[in-house]
Amino acid sequence: MDLLFTEVVTSSLKAAIELAASRRHTEVSQLHLLSILLSDPKEYFSTFASSLQLDPLLLLKETELLLGQLPTYVGVAEQPLLGQSFQQLLKTAEQYAKELHDSHIASDHLFLAFWKLEQAPFVGW
Repeated sequence: MDLLFTEVVTSSLKAAIELAASRRHTEVSQLHLLSILLSDPKEYFSTFASSLQLDPLLLLKETELLLGQLPTYVGVAEQPLLGQSFQQLLKTAEQYAKELHDSHIASDHLFLAFWKLEQAPFVGW
């Protein structure tokens, strides 16, 4: 993948990797990224979710519960790998960026990708 990201998305991706490492998770999943994107109530994900009548705090709470169920390293932790769900999310976001003739993957592309993939915690919303 030769992807270009906006600054906000780039910093969110780095933070997601750091979150996975700090929690000793074996993989970086889409949940790590979603947690980062929902953590600031003034940023795009929270405000857009609210505009869709979704409760971003409830989404964040559900995301945190799911993160607590992910496998962790025992003993010496290694750098987490980029999980399949994380890679699929980026691939889907890239498709949306291309369809919209955007040069960079932005938060709105990621939101669409989360929604399309219908994975927790978006299932049933």
